[in-house]
Amino acid sequence: MNMPVRNTEVAMEVRPSAAKVVALAMPKRGTLASRTIERARDTAAQVLPPLIVLGIILGVWQILCMKPGATLPSPSKIWVEAYDLIVDPFFVAGPQDIGLGWRVLTSLQRVAVGYGLAGVIGILIGGLLAWLINTFSPFPAVIQTSWVIIAFGVSVLVGLTFGLWPALKAARLDPIEALRYE
Repeated sequence: MNMPVRNTEVAMEVRPSAAKVVALAMPKRGTLASRTIERARDTAAQVLPPLIVLGIILGVWQILCMKPGATLPSPSKIWVEAYDLIVDPFFVAGPQDIGLGWRVLTSLQRVAVGYGLAGVIGILIGGLLAWLINTFSPFPAVIQTSWVIIAFGVSVLVGLTFGLWPALKAARLDPIEALRYE
C-alpha cells in the first residue's frame, strides 16, 4: 500500500532582505601599566600560595624543634650552619676545598662523558653489525641518522638518571656510615 504523498502546502517565494554590514570596533588594548598589573596579579596568584604554605611548614618546624629534647635541628640552625654552602655553592678555596655546586657539576660531567663514550661505542658496534648484515645477508639493514642521535641521547639520559640516583641516595646517608666498609 504505497501511495504517493501529496504536498498540500502552497509554495511561497521568500526574498532575502538586504543585509546590513556592521563594522566591529577593534578591541582596546590596555595600557602598559594595566597589562603589567594584570600580569603581576596572575604571577602573584601562582607564586604566593606555595610560598605561604612553605612559610607555615617552616614555622611549625621551627616551633616543634624549639622544645627540649628535639631530635631534628631547626630551620634556623640549619641556615646558620649551611649559609656559606647555600649562598656561594661555586667557591674555590683550593684544589680540595670547592663548593657543592662545583662538586655536583664535576660529578655530572663525569657521568655524561662516561655514558657519552658508551653511546659512541654502542653506535659504532651497531654500525658494524649493520655493515655485516648488509654484506652477508639478503636482508638490508638501514642506519638512519635520526635514530643514531636518539640512541645517543637516550644513552646519556640513562647515564645521568642512574648516575644521579645513587648519588642522591648516598647524600642522604650519614657520612660515617657511608664510609664504613662491610
